[in-house]
Amino acid sequence: MTFVDPASCAGQVDWLAFLKKVLPVTDIFLPSLDEILFMTDREKYNQLFKKFGGQLVDGVSVQLIEEIGQRLIDFGAPIVAIKLGKHGFYLKTALRVPGKDKSWSNVSRFEPCFSVEVAGTTGAGDCSIAGFLSAFVNGASAGDAVMMAVAAGSASTESLNATDSVPSRAALRKRIQSGWPREPSKFC
Repeated sequence: MTFVDPASCAGQVDWLAFLKKVLPVTDIFLPSLDEILFMTDREKYNQLFKKFGGQLVDGVSVQLIEEIGQRLIDFGAPIVAIKLGKHGFYLKTALRVPGKDKSWSNVSRFEPCFSVEVAGTTGAGDCSIAGFLSAFVNGASAGDAVMMAVAAGSASTESLNATDSVPSRAALRKRIQSGWPREPSKFC
């Protein structure tokens, strides 16, 4: 996913109709809150953007995020993960996720970021997606996959280059197990 320029042709697409067509054939959907709110509720997006600008996530509630997640599940995606920037990650799954154990069934979970000294945020969302997908394809539980998502995303912000500070999964896991502290999040 990427954020759509409202003035472009893509900004004029009926995104709800598009999502209703593609999500039934999508296994994992990983948008940012800004991207998906723009696509699913333009009026709410515009209202929050006017008030909070680039920190749109500061103006939303747990309930709104959960409603968006459920709506996307209802459209047919079995796994929805919404990137929440400095507030972490939200995972919502269907009642049953094909090919996965019960840890993936009917999940609704917020995961806060890990504490780091931020050098830059470019690519942090992409790194969080990579952390999630890496854990997913290696058989992790839903809880472990979302934790690895925020670990990779958090680590990526420790350098200006998006990936220079992201270590291996094993190194991330070791850092977590050593007591890596978490950032406060209004959602957790």
